[in-house]
Formats: sequence, C-alpha cells, structure tokens
Amino acid sequence: MRDATSTLALFDFDHTILSADSSGEFIRFAFQQSANRQRMLKMATPLFKMLSVSPRTEWRRNWLYYQFAVGGKSHKRMENLKHDFYHHLFKHKRVGAYVSAMDKIWEHQKSGHDVVVISGSLQWLLEELCERLNIQDVTIYGSRKDWFCYGPNKVITLQDNINLTNYQEIHGYSDSAADIPMLRLCTHKTVVNPKAECARKFEQVFGNEHQVVSWETQAHQSNAKQSGDHKAKSQYDQEPANQNE
Repeated sequence: MRDATSTLALFDFDHTILSADSSGEFIRFAFQQSANRQRMLKMATPLFKMLSVSPRTEWRRNWLYYQFAVGGKSHKRMENLKHDFYHHLFKHKRVGAYVSAMDKIWEHQKSGHDVVVISGSLQWLLEELCERLNIQDVTIYGSRKDWFCYGPNKVITLQDNINLTNYQEIHGYSDSAADIPMLRLCTHKTVVNPKAECARKFEQVFGNEHQVVSWETQAHQSNAKQSGDHKAKSQYDQEPANQNE
C-alpha cells in the first residue's frame, strides 16, 4: 500500500499527449486501403446514424466502424496495416507528441509519481503508440470491445483499478470537457489546448481551479530543445510495408 503522501498523474491521450485522434486516424486510414470496405461502409451508413444518437450507443457505432475497417484481416495483414499506419501518421500527417506533455510525464516520473495514461482510444493502439513515443513505465487504460473508456467511464475505470485514497495529490491533464468527471478527482487540473466550447465548460465547472496551457509538437516549435536522455529516438522513420487487399 502506498504512502498517503504519494502523487498520481492522469493523462488523457488524444490531443493531450498526441496531436490527433488516434483511433479515428487509424480507422480512416484502414478504410482508405480498401475500396471494398469503403463500399460496405457506405451501405451501412443508415445503421451508423442510428447508433449515433446517444453516448450509450456511440461505442457500438465506433466498434462497428472498427470491425468494418479491419474485421477478417489475417495477423500478417493487420501487422502490415499497422506498420503502414504509423508511417502515415508520423511521416506524412506529421502527427507527434506534445513536447510539454512528454516533459510533464518525465517530470512526474522523476519525482516518483505514478503516471496513468487513460483514453477512449483502443487499448492495443494506445499501448503501441505509447511504445513508439517512448512513453515508458506508465499504466495504460483504453477502450475494449466491451468497454468505452470515455467520459464518466474513465472514473469507473480508475476506481476499479486504483485505490485513489492512497494519493494526497492527483494531477489531471486533458483537452476535452468529456473529462470533467475525471478532473473532478484531481487536486491539480490542467487543460490542454481546449476548443472554445470546451474552455467555456471548464470555466463553468471549475472557475479558477484549473490552468489552461498551450502545448505544441516538436515539429511546430521553431527552436525545439534537443532531446534529453529521457527522450530516446522514436520509431517514426520506418518505411511502409507492402499492403495488399
């Protein structure tokens, strides 16, 4: 059991650490690789619209999108698809991690704090992206077939897996007002690059009890500092594999 003075840091992933919607980018990329799957998606559009009416059905819709995009692929084809996707994401779309997010993760770890990355992104994708970004020694919670790790469900996930009473301080980082339930758990609340509507919601709920920060990727910083020993070379420079379908 941890000492009562322990500190926990909770990081959302999409648009908080990574400058994109990771699952959305992957599913779109997967569809782009197959004209047949695009036709299937077009035929199923009325079904997807029906499943967009409530948060309860939203994950069913998202999971169906995912299955339409990759269902039935062999392990080899799936690995090739993932390889090509990472090359597309990092090299062509120039998606990256926010430098300040990486710094914050490292600072928390250097101080002996526990770090959790928690996201609505697919669990396996979240794990692989953290590995490629060299985010190590963190606990990762994402979405699975039977669980949408989003909004209030993040709180349930945390309470089911972590004894939050062991922590005297909890730092929370997110860009989205959907994470207001999670940030309510936090003694320190940091909002990253919020859109206008989210910023208003944060202000309404937390008033002055949160700070707003503007974070950028290294590609968008004209004078980015050199990577330290806590930022090993990433795997961005891999060439795409042959993808046939």
